Amino acid sequence: MLVFLNYTAVLPILQEEWGMRHGEAGLIFSAYQVCYLLAVLVLATLTDRMDTRTIYLASAAWAGLAGTGPRHFRIRVDTRPPPCHFPGA
Repeated sequence: MLVFLNYTAVLPILQEEWGMRHGEAGLIFSAYQVCYLLAVLVLATLTDRMDTRTIYLASAAWAGLAGTGPRHFRIRVDTRPPPCHFPGA
């Protein structure tokens, strides 16, 4: 839950620097919550079938790879406004 606390603390700064609207900021937070829920459902189910320590270590290793690993583990966030499709605009 530390990520949740960090995100809300720096949200005004992120919105200003990245030019995010409130909806975009909410979408980022919602995506985090959905992924967190999916991870909890999968990992909680796995603890019934596998050793908890193994699951914890594998999750920590994956988080380390995702945070500091190659580019294909990272997600690119595009905050540019969508193109205007109105005639004459």
